[in-house]
Amino acid sequence: MFNEIGFRKDSQDSYLSRPCVHMDCIRWVKRDSYLPVGSHGLKAVTKAKLRYNPIEIDPEDMCRLAVEQPQTLSNYSVSDAVATYYLYMKYVHTFIFALGTIIPMRPDEVLRKGSGTLCETLLMVQAFMANVIFPNKHEDEQYKYTNDGHLLISETYVGASVEALESGVFRSDIPCRFKIVPETVQYLIDNIDRTLQQSIEVEEKLSIDSVENLTEIKEDILQRLQHLKNVPNRLENPNIYHLDVGAMYPNIILTNRLQPSAIVDSTICAQCDLNRPNARCQRKMDWIWRGMYVPATRNELQRIQLQLENERFQFNGQAIEKKTFLDASKKGTNTTNNTLSFHELPQETQIAIERKRLNDYCRKAYKKVNHTREETRETTVCQCENSFYVDTVRAFRDRRYEYKGLHKKWKKNLANAMKKDELSEMKRCNNLIVIYDSLQLAHKCILNSFYGYVMRRGARWHRMEMGGIVCTTGSTIIKRTRELIEQIGRPLELDTDGIWCVLPATFPENYELTTSDPSRPKVVISYPCSLLNLLIKDHYTNDQYHELVDKEKHAYDIRSENSIFFEIDGPYLAMILPASKEEGKRIKKRYCVFNMDGSIAELKGFEVKRNGELQLIKIFQASVFDAFLKGTTLEECYNHVATIADYWLDMLYSRAKDISDKELFELISERRTMSRMLSDYGEQKSTSISTAKRLAEFLGDDVIKDKGLCCRFVIANVPRDAPVTERAIPLAIFQSEPSIRNHYLRKWLRLSSVEDLDIREILDWNYYIDRFNSCIQKIITIPAALQNIRNPVVRVPHPDWLHKRLVEKNSLYKQKRITDVFNAVDKETHIEQQLANDIEDLGGAKKAPTTAASTKVVRKRKRDELNDKTVTRQWRIVLGPPPTFGQTTGQHIKWLNYQKRKWEIQREQPSTNNPEGNVQAATKPKSSTTGKIDTYIRRAAEHLHTRPWQIISYELTDQPGLFKAWCLVEQELVQIKIKIPRIFYVNYRTPIENASNQTQRSVGYERAIRDCSHKVNRLLPRCSQAYHLYEYRLDESHFRDYYTDIMTDLSNPNIEGVYEMNVPLEFRLLLTLGCICSLRKEHHRTNLLSNLYEFDELEFLSLSEQAYLQAGSLQCIYLYVHQDSGKLFIALFIPKICRVFVGILDDIRENRMPNLNKLLKNECEKRLQKGIDANLLPINEHQFEVKVDTDLQNIWRRFNKIISSLRDNDMATRELPIYLAIQSNIPLSDLQTSMLSTLSDYPKITLSIKDKPNLYRGLDWQRTAARHALQHYANANIILVNMLEQCRYLHIPLGNFPDDPCLFACDLFYARHLVKHNHLLWCSLTDQPDLGGKEQDDYRMLLTADVNSNNEIHNDDNIFKNDNEGIHTNKQNHPFEINHSGFYPTSCIEFELVGLAICAVLNFQKIHEAEGSNFDLGFGTTVQNPLGGPGVVPSISNTSLTAYDETSQCLPALRLLRQMVQVWLQDVHSYTNIFADMQLNHFYRWLQSTKSLLYEPALKRTIQVFMRKLLVQLLVELQRIGSTTIYGNLNKIILATKRWSLLDTRLYIKVILEHLQLKDLTSTICLELKSIYHCLWWFDDKNYCGFRIWSNAKGQIDDNFDNDDEEETIFDWNMIVYLPRVVQDYFETIMIGFARSIYDRLRDEYKDATSVTQTNLPPKVLEYCRGLFTDELYQQLMSVTNQIERKLTKSDFDATLPTPLLSTSPSLEFVKAVCCLLFLLHDMHDDVLNLRRDLLKLLKLSEYSQITTTNLSSLTSFVIPQLVCSNCNHYRDIDLYREINSTSDKDSNNDNDDQQRQYQYTCNQCHTTYDQTVIEQYLLNHLQTLLLENVLQDAICHKCHFVRNVYYKVYCDCGELYQNLHTSKLLHDTCIILSQIASKHQMTALLQQIQFLKRLNHWND
Repeated sequence: MFNEIGFRKDSQDSYLSRPCVHMDCIRWVKRDSYLPVGSHGLKAVTKAKLRYNPIEIDPEDMCRLAVEQPQTLSNYSVSDAVATYYLYMKYVHTFIFALGTIIPMRPDEVLRKGSGTLCETLLMVQAFMANVIFPNKHEDEQYKYTNDGHLLISETYVGASVEALESGVFRSDIPCRFKIVPETVQYLIDNIDRTLQQSIEVEEKLSIDSVENLTEIKEDILQRLQHLKNVPNRLENPNIYHLDVGAMYPNIILTNRLQPSAIVDSTICAQCDLNRPNARCQRKMDWIWRGMYVPATRNELQRIQLQLENERFQFNGQAIEKKTFLDASKKGTNTTNNTLSFHELPQETQIAIERKRLNDYCRKAYKKVNHTREETRETTVCQCENSFYVDTVRAFRDRRYEYKGLHKKWKKNLANAMKKDELSEMKRCNNLIVIYDSLQLAHKCILNSFYGYVMRRGARWHRMEMGGIVCTTGSTIIKRTRELIEQIGRPLELDTDGIWCVLPATFPENYELTTSDPSRPKVVISYPCSLLNLLIKDHYTNDQYHELVDKEKHAYDIRSENSIFFEIDGPYLAMILPASKEEGKRIKKRYCVFNMDGSIAELKGFEVKRNGELQLIKIFQASVFDAFLKGTTLEECYNHVATIADYWLDMLYSRAKDISDKELFELISERRTMSRMLSDYGEQKSTSISTAKRLAEFLGDDVIKDKGLCCRFVIANVPRDAPVTERAIPLAIFQSEPSIRNHYLRKWLRLSSVEDLDIREILDWNYYIDRFNSCIQKIITIPAALQNIRNPVVRVPHPDWLHKRLVEKNSLYKQKRITDVFNAVDKETHIEQQLANDIEDLGGAKKAPTTAASTKVVRKRKRDELNDKTVTRQWRIVLGPPPTFGQTTGQHIKWLNYQKRKWEIQREQPSTNNPEGNVQAATKPKSSTTGKIDTYIRRAAEHLHTRPWQIISYELTDQPGLFKAWCLVEQELVQIKIKIPRIFYVNYRTPIENASNQTQRSVGYERAIRDCSHKVNRLLPRCSQAYHLYEYRLDESHFRDYYTDIMTDLSNPNIEGVYEMNVPLEFRLLLTLGCICSLRKEHHRTNLLSNLYEFDELEFLSLSEQAYLQAGSLQCIYLYVHQDSGKLFIALFIPKICRVFVGILDDIRENRMPNLNKLLKNECEKRLQKGIDANLLPINEHQFEVKVDTDLQNIWRRFNKIISSLRDNDMATRELPIYLAIQSNIPLSDLQTSMLSTLSDYPKITLSIKDKPNLYRGLDWQRTAARHALQHYANANIILVNMLEQCRYLHIPLGNFPDDPCLFACDLFYARHLVKHNHLLWCSLTDQPDLGGKEQDDYRMLLTADVNSNNEIHNDDNIFKNDNEGIHTNKQNHPFEINHSGFYPTSCIEFELVGLAICAVLNFQKIHEAEGSNFDLGFGTTVQNPLGGPGVVPSISNTSLTAYDETSQCLPALRLLRQMVQVWLQDVHSYTNIFADMQLNHFYRWLQSTKSLLYEPALKRTIQVFMRKLLVQLLVELQRIGSTTIYGNLNKIILATKRWSLLDTRLYIKVILEHLQLKDLTSTICLELKSIYHCLWWFDDKNYCGFRIWSNAKGQIDDNFDNDDEEETIFDWNMIVYLPRVVQDYFETIMIGFARSIYDRLRDEYKDATSVTQTNLPPKVLEYCRGLFTDELYQQLMSVTNQIERKLTKSDFDATLPTPLLSTSPSLEFVKAVCCLLFLLHDMHDDVLNLRRDLLKLLKLSEYSQITTTNLSSLTSFVIPQLVCSNCNHYRDIDLYREINSTSDKDSNNDNDDQQRQYQYTCNQCHTTYDQTVIEQYLLNHLQTLLLENVLQDAICHKCHFVRNVYYKVYCDCGELYQNLHTSKLLHDTCIILSQIASKHQMTALLQQIQFLKRLNHWND
């Protein structure tokens, strides 16, 4: 065919030719005809489009007609061609021509391509013209997850809502009921003027002043609305309207400036130069997201993937064969032959297998395969985006309106031509009408595609958010319109873009305006339409529409835009809406509407338009609609309709006796077309499939080999037991020969004989009656019932639900509701009434029949009350006080459990069943032996055992393991003793029962350890495997006595480890009991008078159950003791009686004290001025008793006597209990044992406040001591209140307040979390955690190769590659940092990172996954639960933890650490808890401190690794929003921006902070702005200069955004610190002058610029710099270098500073420093190279000499990473070698001491001096680890590079001698640096260690 005519078939079954156009009409029918799929045949298209019935001949009659009527057959053969021709000429030709003028494609492609392809092609043309780059085609993500970690199957948006609201007949001539809302009518009255203004000025584009009859129209509208308001409930004729929005979706797009590229997020907005405060370019719009996701979590999916990776599959190239899943773990299975592993399969096959496995798993585990969720999301629409998409839509819309106007114009011209009978004009008009109609249809087709295109698969401009916004906006418009219509009329049907409704006839309708405009003298407006348009204007106008007016300056005109308008159709004569047969449902998109002339305006959704429906139903529906227009009432209307229904029912019930068989078949036969071949349906069953199979039986298999088979059949009533699908009889069988017909009918119907068979006897008439009844119910009977009309067709019964509803509605014996009889009572009130008495008394309260009986009951009640008191006292002793009923379910359950236990005790009383005994027992007199003292003691014991204990302090006694606790029990101070056992855990490799004891034990030891162990399940530290874990509980005394025996037993090889051996007893006590405890209910004490309690007898109580030390429960006595330089000052303050006892130890008995009351008053006034509450200050006048003594013992005896008298007075007066608050520089233990022994009689609280040393050196020391004592006394109550609040938060006693509360609190909180989650503790008093004895196994934790080593980023492809990498040649212990040296002319921002460690802990899982790796399949899966337990996730093979994988080992501990931090954050956010905030601030210090009990180096290393990763991801995120990283470490980051002015920089900073808050990963990071620079010359963090235009010292940046202040010149160039002072001055003067000149020139260049497009120098400024460099700087540098070379030598270096520069000179170092700075100007690299060459030539040195190229930094470096300030907790990296602060100790008066403390390191934040002992200890530890690393290093063969694996081998197998992996050079260099640092800072211990190493290794100095 191709060779003959040039046509060939392509892959889409289209016949195409290169030189010829093939207009295939079927393509137009399928895409553009909008006909149903079953009506795409030529005959159906001819009927629908050409409006005539084509010639149709049955295929069975063709042969007969060829002989008998050849003319008829010839006409039939030509009719198809004629129909095709006219179809093409009328529709296809003009339409494709119109599209061809729009779409730049060939006609063949325009005809055949989808509307999405056409739309995309058009958009690509428009984008090309607008200079917009084409985006790539959209590809769906295979793995997309919800926010909570579920795999998304599909996601879309919620589309438009279509809803049917009413059913029945609505006619404009039959009244219906309306319920008008008067308030809404009043709103319409108030807005009449605005409505008319909207209609006249906005819609009709007329001036309101040009309307002449506006007053009359307004009065008429007002009268009508007022009448509606006065009579809201109305029965009147309705007006039926259809209100729809013209081109809704395109106009929503245009109004809101919606386009795919305009859907932006915070990342895009952060980079935009137009994103400024008060900018209105971001329009927030809501849409509804709908996602279908699997119920399995991401972790479960990843385990399935891991399981699939271990399997192999047989693959035949197309699909996976069944039963070929092989388990690779089974032995003996050949897993390699003819199989592929999972990752070798094609990607589509992998996904198919994975989804199938996932579905099977979800079906088993969750009983569901998927879930659906809807979320309302907010999306930002940019109003400044390039508007090519919107402009294209607007152009198409406007052109379509233009073509529609021309179409109407030429229709009028045609009418005029027809009147004049002008044939040529008529032909011209017809041609133009066809053209313009085709053009407007083509534009409509493309216009509607713009909305659907954004969700097209593979679209270049794909945006689901845009489609969702369009749909949601359209849906809300219709819903809001419905709400208004419901209040002024009745809505009938909601459509996508419109609403069908009925309004009262009196409602204002159409008005004709008379205008003074001669071009439009009369204009008709619709009031309902204008009303809705005003509603749209008020709620959907875009007030942020930006229109570009100046492309160069990016200037936009902001205006309001709204092109969404309602259009009104109607009024109509009638509307018929059918009903659904199911309760609560309505049939949408199915109605019939009639014009006023009785013609059908719109028929939608009925069976009359369906091809496959029964012809009987089609004919019925075609005739029944006209009957709805008859009658004057609803009853008459339905009666007319029922007449037609009865006619057809009579025909069915009479079995069509009056019509022929042929007519019967036409009426009841069904016609179905099979879209696929029969074999494709498989095992499915349907009437069409049965008919096709039976046709194949007698016509042959050829009829079913192709798709598109037309099946016509009837339903038989036999076989009786067969379903309907098997009773379908092909209609063709009745047209075959009688023998064939009888044979197959007998076979199909399973009848013995069918000779004289009447077709009416075998038809299933009940089936057809049911189908017809269903149609009648939908159209007639159910709508009639819903409109309160009796059933017009009696033979068709109502559905059961409708019948029940009608019976209930019309019944006279309707059952009342319970709410009609009883009133509702509040639940809480009812409970309070019921609980007024005890619950067991409710039954007895019901019986009170007579007065006499009442009297007897009263007397019995009195006897019972005596017994009840005894019983109550007994159960109160056992159970304690009853809890309140509470408000929550947990409190209810607790109350109920208490009552149940109380009832059990009452039931067990022996006197319960003996009333006489009760009376006797109650009236029995007390024995003489029971006295008041015994009663008092027992009552006190009962009181102690039933009430909570508020612990004031725990004190260690002389007896091991015994603690004394001071408790407050309801205003009584009680002293008890608590025995704490030694608890530790032993992990045996085999059960202890099987172990044989071969050691000889003493009898006492055997008795001590007998029954002290039991098996437990716990999680071990670092996820060690728990084999057989036993818990041991020993008395502390026994533990100490038999310590050697215990250690001998624990050294058994069968023991894997011993845990919690080092937990301090006091810590376990605070951890377990806290500050409030009570006796356990299950422990019944036999000896009530004993005050010794076992540890297990007590339980922890929370503060919600009992408050702790409320105000007024204790009185405080303050004791101040300070001993210094042989002098002593002691003062005892008793605030209650305002007395103060003062004792002074001095050489002479001379009282030199000032007026103490005056001093105290002054101190209180100072604090009052600071706003401190007066109740916390001792403002009353005190009585001071001062005694000076020269004998120390006399002072102690005096104060012992005073304290003893306090105890005696307390016992006599029974006042509030006393506690002592002690502040002393003498240890409390020494003070109590040898000095003030009476302190043991009181609970004591230590105030950890230290005075300065040598306080009493002066002559007037008594005055100084008094002043300090009174200052501390004035502060004491304030401090105690804060301590008490912090103790409540920590849940520890006030007397056990630690010296470092925040550090201790971290240990305490973390230990409680670990214990709660079944973990063992690794508490240790050393710097190594307690790992059961394996602390020394992993030496990596002790070496220097931690997170701070190898931290330089060496990947050249990395965006954060360090520019000056390798320059610092002798850097030691260098921390992680990212450094990009260079010159940055624009604004540079310096941020301080706060909370990086907290954020890393909270988001460690997200950090890991953000790198592209999988957390749960990484180290997350290796952690196994040793406790076991069933799980629902698929099992994978267990993998043992790698000993060197500390991240996996500490993962459970890290998760619990995250929980602890989350609790703190919750307390801060919800309750503004300052102590939780303190814990967050001290968290990283605790993590770093080796003094913490739970210090874990693996956990610290892991968190620091996550901190590094988080920092990198933070910088990546900042780079995405337009920043450039200059420098970054764990403390601060410096960014370069594309902004210049301070205002623009401030706005950009605000955008940065808001953007980071929106990201889950960075939302908890706090960035504190420190400085803003211009023209920053950056080499590293110690060598930089620039101009600081703002710093945090100036206050908030919001208050200083005007750049009025003069900039500050910052010059910190550390590499010149060793040069002579004169050289430094030269360097600063020249370089600052050069930098200032460039800065001034840049300031002039960027004076009016809002943003900078480039980060390097502008061309004009660069040219200026080169001129300045050549003309001035070159000559200056040559001259200065020459002077330095002539006048200064090497001896002029600063001798006080250590320097390794031995072979250099000041001039050379000056040249290197200058060139180092100038090389930062990358644009002038060649110029600086020439300058360097000339300067070195001046010094007579070669530019290639090593001395001129190495050691550019001129110094070495030694860094202490993350040193924490003890004052403010700020942590930073300190370079001990380069960071030198020459500040003297101002408090020192000794010159020698001043010289020793010359060099100090201070905190950058609080300027507090760091503790030098801490620094020295760090250096000693670092040196020790280097030694350990040097000793434990591997030996390696340098020839074959194998590491020695056998210790004693000297030679490798290759014969080479093994050598150490590292030399001792690193250790030697470190010792040199540390030696210089130690000498400078007088670190004696460090110097001694270094000297020892030098002698040991024979190093020379």
